[in-house]
Amino acid sequence: MTYLLKATVVAVAVLATTYLLGQFADSRLYHPHFPFVALFFLLGSWATHQGVIASLGENPKRFPAYFMGIMGIKMLVYLLGVTIYVFIRQEEAVPVVVLFLMFYVFFTALELVSLVPIVRRKNP
Repeated sequence: MTYLLKATVVAVAVLATTYLLGQFADSRLYHPHFPFVALFFLLGSWATHQGVIASLGENPKRFPAYFMGIMGIKMLVYLLGVTIYVFIRQEEAVPVVVLFLMFYVFFTALELVSLVPIVRRKNP
């Protein structure tokens, strides 16, 4: 299964869970902006995954530096994105930031689990 498909499954699962919780538990647990947060993470995660895969073709000894650089840039972009959202939509910030953190944990775990076998194959 490709990384983009795995990431889409994770995004849909988290969105479905938050939607159901918002419908049946507490309406504050879902917000109409949630699909945009999912799309932001889906595209950002896929782009960083492609960047890490491309960096494997470079010097293997430089891979840790490339990996840390790519992940650092990703974290800065994510932090900038959530900060801009919070400044623009302060009244809706709490549920979106909580979802943002959930997506960050799930997508980071997916990214690492997907990369480990690839890195092991490329660098025996």
